[in-house]
Amino acid sequence: MWKENRIYQWIKVLVFNLILFIFLLILGEIAIRIFKPQYEIYARTYPGQYKDRFFNDGTTIVNWPKKDHDLGWVCSNTAKYLKFSNKIYNNLQLEYNINPQGFRYKYDFFKNDSNESKIIMLGDSFLFGVYLKDDETITANIFREFKNRISFVNIGIPGYGIDQMYLTYTKFNEVIKSKIIILFYIDDDIYRTLEAFRITEGMNKPSFRIENNKLVLRKNEKPSLLELIFQKSYFLNVFYKKYSYSQSKNLTEKIFEQLIYKTLKNNQKLLIVRFPTDYQLLNNDSFNNLSFKQLLKSKKIFYYEMFNDLMKLGKEKINKMYLKNDGHLTPYGTKIVAHYIHKFLDKILF
Repeated sequence: MWKENRIYQWIKVLVFNLILFIFLLILGEIAIRIFKPQYEIYARTYPGQYKDRFFNDGTTIVNWPKKDHDLGWVCSNTAKYLKFSNKIYNNLQLEYNINPQGFRYKYDFFKNDSNESKIIMLGDSFLFGVYLKDDETITANIFREFKNRISFVNIGIPGYGIDQMYLTYTKFNEVIKSKIIILFYIDDDIYRTLEAFRITEGMNKPSFRIENNKLVLRKNEKPSLLELIFQKSYFLNVFYKKYSYSQSKNLTEKIFEQLIYKTLKNNQKLLIVRFPTDYQLLNNDSFNNLSFKQLLKSKKIFYYEMFNDLMKLGKEKINKMYLKNDGHLTPYGTKIVAHYIHKFLDKILF
């Protein structure tokens, strides 16, 4: 009898707490919807969840991407004027020098037999140089800083996450043959590692998960029932989003570890450059929680966070660095960035 009463009491406590939890959940859901009506639900994308919208239907206003089965996409080398997502700056009608592999570089990777010294630069649209002439990009400016002594191979592609940068290195490293690798990224590129689909243009991309402490390409994965609940609930999604973003940093750490392993194996020097957006500089927010300083220091890898150096420029010069109503770099901005990277390289690598 005593045991039965004890079990009954436990059941009552459990039911009471369950009802209380559901009540608080409903209350939190109502509160989020009332006080944060603009809250954007986050749901991680999965392989095969969507079809390639851009490549199949041409439903977007852009014409710059070309399908690449290993990397997701590269740049088109058939259109005379590439169009990106900003209609205002598309009116500039710039001609981009794109090689057959789909990168902003003057030579075909497989036909360039030059023995000149090369530095591979991995990155996203900031490195690629959207809305900039060929001689205004970061790589073109660093080339001039070094008095044209070293060739900088720009293999940055708009929209790339750090996972795609890593895959680009593995795909072309043996062909380009460089002793120095520079990975140039903004913090958004960390979050992109979570995704298997780029919403903006509607393009699928490769992505990784961590299994037994190793990077594994995601295939045929679906969200669990628990994930679906967290994706549908406004209240629970707040926690799900924070958890996911923290996971993107863990995933990026593992990608960096793999890149470090491969560059060391190939007897290459690696420099990782973290570049701040205009929002970070104008709001004096370095987002320290996204820094990889400790990890890369422990691995004895060169790591350069540009935030502190750029903050010294002052608000007026910072504003001049970024395109209005867009946030990408101006020709003035790429000169500043190239100058600081040149100084850092000159100090540690030569």
